[in-house]
Amino acid sequence: MTLYKQLWIAILILLSIIFVGSVFTSSMSAQQYMERSVSGHNQNYANFLGLLLNSDCAMETCDKAHLETWLKPPMDQGYIRTIKLVSPDDEVLFDDQAPEKPGSAPDWFKGLFPIEPTPGTVSIQAGWTPLGDLALTTPTESVYTELWEGSIQLSILFLITTLIAGLLGNLALKRILSPLDAVVIQANALGERRFITTPEPYTFEFKRVVVAMNALAARVKAMLEQEAETLNQYRQELQEDKVTKLLNRDHFMTVFKSTLQRDDSTGAGAIAIMRITKLVELNNTFGYRNVDAMLTDLGSQIRWLVNINGGWTASRLNGSDFMVLAPALKQRSKIYVDGAGYFRIVPADRNKEPQGADGAAQARPSVHIQVLAEGQDAAAATIAVTQQTDMGNVTYAGDGLFIYLSEISVEGVTEFKYTVTLDGETTEHAIQVTMASINDPMSVGRELQTESYNILAKHGMQDATELAISAIYFNPLDPVGGLMGALDKGLSTSEEEGESNIHVAYMGNGDATDAMQEMETWRGIFKEAFDNDLFDLFTTPVAKLDGSLLHYEANLRLRRPHEILNGGQFLPWITRLNMTEALDRLMVTLALDYIEEHNEPVAVKLSAEVIREPAFTVWLEKTLAARGTGQHPLLHVQLLEAMGFRYLDSFNKLCATARKFGVKTGLEHMGHQMTEIGRLTDVGLDFMKIDVFFVKDVHKDSVNQNLLKTLATLAHSIGIDAIAEGVASEDELLMVDKLGLDGASGPIVTRQFEEKKA
Repeated sequence: MTLYKQLWIAILILLSIIFVGSVFTSSMSAQQYMERSVSGHNQNYANFLGLLLNSDCAMETCDKAHLETWLKPPMDQGYIRTIKLVSPDDEVLFDDQAPEKPGSAPDWFKGLFPIEPTPGTVSIQAGWTPLGDLALTTPTESVYTELWEGSIQLSILFLITTLIAGLLGNLALKRILSPLDAVVIQANALGERRFITTPEPYTFEFKRVVVAMNALAARVKAMLEQEAETLNQYRQELQEDKVTKLLNRDHFMTVFKSTLQRDDSTGAGAIAIMRITKLVELNNTFGYRNVDAMLTDLGSQIRWLVNINGGWTASRLNGSDFMVLAPALKQRSKIYVDGAGYFRIVPADRNKEPQGADGAAQARPSVHIQVLAEGQDAAAATIAVTQQTDMGNVTYAGDGLFIYLSEISVEGVTEFKYTVTLDGETTEHAIQVTMASINDPMSVGRELQTESYNILAKHGMQDATELAISAIYFNPLDPVGGLMGALDKGLSTSEEEGESNIHVAYMGNGDATDAMQEMETWRGIFKEAFDNDLFDLFTTPVAKLDGSLLHYEANLRLRRPHEILNGGQFLPWITRLNMTEALDRLMVTLALDYIEEHNEPVAVKLSAEVIREPAFTVWLEKTLAARGTGQHPLLHVQLLEAMGFRYLDSFNKLCATARKFGVKTGLEHMGHQMTEIGRLTDVGLDFMKIDVFFVKDVHKDSVNQNLLKTLATLAHSIGIDAIAEGVASEDELLMVDKLGLDGASGPIVTRQFEEKKA
């Protein structure tokens, strides 16, 4: 029972005692007063009757008959209830009593407040001869009625007073307990492993509690940040290049190989390599110290580029070569414009338009391109657009402003022509508008080249060297040697051209046209799959280290004629075609169906796209509300570490919605952003899965052993289960257990679990 309810009950009990006590005391006082009044009335009436009888008996003989003629009428008229006259020798001369007319007072009230007045007495004489003593009582029923009605009036008055007091007490109680809401919220958050802080209330007792809980939350957060920073520094010393603070070659290649083994969208994407040509000449011209300063700034800028594109990884392979790994986590599309003449891109908002039967909003970006007059920072005087049939949705808004509107899923190049008339002279121009995912090879190369060129310009070295870049798509299970060979070939081609060119390489004999055609083919495959329910749920166990089940991790398989495709084969195309939200909704639905059928816990991987879209959280809440409550605790949802930190506010809202239904939440592929772990203190996660990169051959790697042990300690300090991903051997599993982790997934776990079930 809440403190508010307990205090209210105490107030009600107190007010009830006061009310009953007040009414009882007032009625008791009235009863005593009336009892005295009736006693006085009895005596007065007795004296009055005695005077009459004494006067009459002095003149006449008073026998019984004479006395009866005097005493009987007052009784018959109801003035006297009982009367008794006893002679000096104890002879009863007259004794009678009259029945009382019933009043409105109930019998229980008469019993509770009895009125027992003293009888009035007087001596009767005939001259000097005493006749006897007279005793009488008057009726009391009317007195009871008056007392009853008075008590009712008092009760009503006290009840009104009590209600007013209760209303004022309620207002006072709300004011006094208003800081308690924040205390309760913080206490509930701590129970959910969310170490939040709240403002200190003015109430002294509550303030002491909040100060203590805030201190606890601050200590936990400071401890996490300190340990994470120490751990990160240790990792940097062993895994990073000392000048640029980027990953060194060995660890980067380990990350790359681990990425290619993943059975999800992160197993595909783009990778780009950049070479700073003439690095030796730079050293000779500018000096090693200045070049090192430039490389330090370049590493910082590339790290910034990696951070704003969560999920990317960057490395300095050697003195002049840098590489960026960009998994296919489609976070946004970007517009690039190439063409003769001057132009600039004017910022434009992303519009939302309802799409589909469920009314879900889909992003429709527009790019505003303004063509400038030659050599002037102003729009061309007159511009005419030459419409092309395959030009896409392009409109001209005047003042040299073109608006190019396209679905975000459309990736490719659109070219349109325009003419500029200035001072009577007309020239023809062409603009190529390229819409591409930020993880497209050309986009990754452009981002890397742009940021690097800015650093070279900052140090005045932009004219002394070129930035040769090669980029390529990669898919799960692609051979590392083949990819690196294609990249090296493209880099050599770019370097031979002697300019800062970007060369997009392709495995085998592929080219850009083949890639675009393949995209359209996959679009048709996915449409058929969604329309005909060709996606199936495939589960792999995640177990505690004692062998018991933690949950099944859900993956999707796509049924095709004569084959079944795993996630790594088709999920990258789902991402590039902007169909991830639809697929995530389908996966949640399939997981809930599986739970309903098997009554076993299932963890679903969510993409970054659904985290950014509030519509998905609304859909999830409605979906869970429509399902039986028994399914909710068995559903787990997880997000990539990079996306969780990048969109922490949105992820926090999703976790809050999940907690309402008892759904567990977690992060996967953890360990790459260790300095960010302190930000998890107010999220309320249930588990985190440590990336296979840190687990692979951990029994041989003391560095990763320390990393895993510290990560497990940090997780346990905020009540989170730490799970190792991709455990492949008995030795790895034994070391994971020794390091204090709570569970594991991977080939060895799947094999042991299947053997146990068999």
